Amino acid sequence: MWFGTFDGLNRYDGSSFKVFKNIYNNKETLPNDIVKCISSDRGGNIWVGTRSGVGIQNNRTLKFSELSVKDSSGNIETYKKAISCISRDNQGNMFVGTNSNGLLSAADGSSIGSEIPLLRFSGKLTYSYPVAAVTIASDQAVWVAVGDVGLCELDKKNKRLKVVKALPQITCITAYNSDKLYLGTTNGVYIYSIHDGTSAKVDLGRYNNCNTTAILIDDTTNDLWIATDGLGIIKLKISINRPVISQITSDLLSSNAIIAIYEDDFSTKWIGTNRGGINIVDDKTIQFKTYRHNPFRSNSLINDFVFSFGEDQEKNIWIGTDGGGLDIWNRKEQIFKHHSFISKNERGSGGNNITSIIKDDQQNMWFSTFESGIRRYNVKKRVFEHIPIRGKTEINAVWKLYKDHHGVIWAICFPETDESRLYFFVSNKGCFLPAAHNLNENILSIVSDGNDNLWLGTYNSIIRINKINGIDKKISLGCEVRSLLINKAGILWCGTNGRGIFSYNPVSGKLKNYNVANGLCNNKVLNIEEDDKGNLWMSTYHGLSRLNIVNMSFDNYYTADGLQSNQFYYNASGHLSSGELLFGGIKGFNIFNPDSIHRFYNFPKLVITGVRIANSDIDATSTFVKGEPSFYNIDHLTLPYNKAMFSVDFIALQYSLAEKIQYAYMLEGRDKIWNYILDQHSLNYSQLHEGSYILRIKSTNQSGIWNSKEKLIYITVSPPWYRTWWAYCLYLLFVSSLLGSYLYYYRRQTSLQYQMKLEKELNENKISFFTNISHELRTPLTLIVNPIKELLHNNGQTIDLVDISTVYRNSRRLLSLVDQLLLFKSSEKEISKLNLAWLDISEICQEVFLCFKNQVLKKDIQYKFEPSGPIYVLGDREKLDIVLFNLLSNAIKYTPKGGEVSLRIVELNNSIEIFVSDTGIGIPKETGNKLFNKFYRLDQKMN
Repeated sequence: MWFGTFDGLNRYDGSSFKVFKNIYNNKETLPNDIVKCISSDRGGNIWVGTRSGVGIQNNRTLKFSELSVKDSSGNIETYKKAISCISRDNQGNMFVGTNSNGLLSAADGSSIGSEIPLLRFSGKLTYSYPVAAVTIASDQAVWVAVGDVGLCELDKKNKRLKVVKALPQITCITAYNSDKLYLGTTNGVYIYSIHDGTSAKVDLGRYNNCNTTAILIDDTTNDLWIATDGLGIIKLKISINRPVISQITSDLLSSNAIIAIYEDDFSTKWIGTNRGGINIVDDKTIQFKTYRHNPFRSNSLINDFVFSFGEDQEKNIWIGTDGGGLDIWNRKEQIFKHHSFISKNERGSGGNNITSIIKDDQQNMWFSTFESGIRRYNVKKRVFEHIPIRGKTEINAVWKLYKDHHGVIWAICFPETDESRLYFFVSNKGCFLPAAHNLNENILSIVSDGNDNLWLGTYNSIIRINKINGIDKKISLGCEVRSLLINKAGILWCGTNGRGIFSYNPVSGKLKNYNVANGLCNNKVLNIEEDDKGNLWMSTYHGLSRLNIVNMSFDNYYTADGLQSNQFYYNASGHLSSGELLFGGIKGFNIFNPDSIHRFYNFPKLVITGVRIANSDIDATSTFVKGEPSFYNIDHLTLPYNKAMFSVDFIALQYSLAEKIQYAYMLEGRDKIWNYILDQHSLNYSQLHEGSYILRIKSTNQSGIWNSKEKLIYITVSPPWYRTWWAYCLYLLFVSSLLGSYLYYYRRQTSLQYQMKLEKELNENKISFFTNISHELRTPLTLIVNPIKELLHNNGQTIDLVDISTVYRNSRRLLSLVDQLLLFKSSEKEISKLNLAWLDISEICQEVFLCFKNQVLKKDIQYKFEPSGPIYVLGDREKLDIVLFNLLSNAIKYTPKGGEVSLRIVELNNSIEIFVSDTGIGIPKETGNKLFNKFYRLDQKMN
């Protein structure tokens, strides 16, 4: 809702106001603080007519621009003069009435208006004339009230105004149906017939000459609401043959000087007054009729603190107050008659504290007071009588009177001494006597179950007293029991001061508690009444609750529903013979028919009223907002990671019962459950991780029913550049490159290490090989040198003693060793080629055996060869010779003096075995196949 005042433009959302004002030298603010009229275009932008032109508020930025005008000469200038009215037709054209420059027209979406001339009766066109009112009829005809001229109509074809009816000073125009116009003037209301051009003054009786400021036609009843300057609102029911006129004045309004009146989509009337602010009239939401004390009217409640109720045989309501005495309310004539038991000059005022009221079987009315005892109004004598209480001492403090099923009247008293608290009336003695039961506990409430039992509520328990047997049951509740009621089903209901209500089934003995956790409005229950449908109504310290006895659910009502206040009073409740209920409190009392109290099923619209990103307000044009929504419908936000903190203000546009609206929200992607925030309408989030979220907001209606249509805001939090997908791709590429480089380096290093190790081993093997070869060369050389040496020393005398064949054989051995060197060269090139030929293996063995004959003689080794017949094999003689020579050389080398070396050939069926055996140090068994490794050498010394 938007309100124009003399101090700016006010936006009201049902909870708070936001004020837009002019800021000096700021063209984006209101042109002037004095607002005369408000309208809106089809784009949702607000047009504000002020004393200094029209301010157009952008619905995305909430900033203002100004209306410019193109005059008849084609010049365009910002319009800076006073505006009187603004209207819009179905095509979106805006019509602006000015105080001096006539009517201006601006096309849909344009902020440049053009002047529309007035064709006077004289046939002269003028652009300078005052416009008081503009309205658009259902056929889109534009009707204009022009100063002292009268009613005019826009000729759209020729784009000029023509006068259709000369009438007194017109202040407002309202179209009715398609053929009538109601014209408000400074001297009453006129009706104009569009079809025949006739007009007549509306008969408003004694309000006939009222100064009319605005006219509203009720959309639902077609009643005419006529706002006046000084007479309040005149209601005219025009749907019947004989119009009915009524007046709404300062009894319901804060001022009788009405400036404007408006009806919203929920048929709520908004009434703008002069010096009285805004008044709201909503008959649908005000379900409880309130009566309270009016210090300016004698015919009103005598005191706002209502303590008790009673109904006499003539349906008059007797109302006891706390300190103000007694009121007798004649409902037929709507007259309050006051009665005070003690004047202000007498001691105290407790005699006017009427704590309870009952009616006896003779239709007499009984009253208990807090200082003056008990009074009875004798309907036959029409006098008030004092009824004594016969205790040990004089008792004047009476808390409650109660009539049981047998017509016996009981009194709960607060005596000053230690004596009975419960008394009953003895008619033949004309006084109250103590009950026979020895009960000294303070009693707060009483009820009869119809079976000669009384239930009493005390400061911490409920007690059942049988009239014959006395106290037979006591149930501790741990708090004050302020009210007791036995419903139609025979269930005892107990209202407590702090623990809500209890239900007790006397048959099953089952006790059950209901409190605010179950939906009760407050845990301090003061009074309980049962309606004709069996539902329970409970007044509390904070509202009124209804318990639906069928589904055991609560409906709660508060001041906004029409209650006198949220705080009710002790004992102040009643059930009338008409089925109506009464509840009193600290600001009067409420009377209502429970059947007329209903739940609402319409839902207010939920809108956004503010968004803050990182504690800075934004509008719909912000870079954080996606799309082009209006400010009130922002639904997409994109936030960078370093500004992922936001606040959202929202409101359900319910004005009459705004305090009963409750809210809840949930951020999908973060929250698991709904956050219920009661009547708060703001939320905050911070430290959101990157990702997509959905903010869901929902609200109830005024009956507490949750709206299934939620407000959704889609929120995307962008990650920092180092957490984007392309950054992760770069990370992956970088890690892959590092891993590839490492693997390449590792493989290269491994290869180099392997080559170095291989070369090292090869070098070691070469050294070992050459060492071994050198050693092997030494042996045959020694075998050759020794015989030759002997020949040189004996001058050929002992030539026959020298085995020249040994020299020959060892020479051949040297040749063989040279061949091994060549073989080593071949092995280095990894060439191992066999030169196969048919060989006599025995002859080869014999040849090698004889090469060592002289060596073994010197070492005194027994040297044996066990030849066999010729054995032919396909083999490489050179390699066989090397193998045999090495075997025999090693055997002789490692065989000690006096040992034995033998060479033996064994021929089997399919194989030939050559054995070289010795008595030397031998080869360990664990050497195994290592013998076949190139140049393998045992690190073992001969012992």
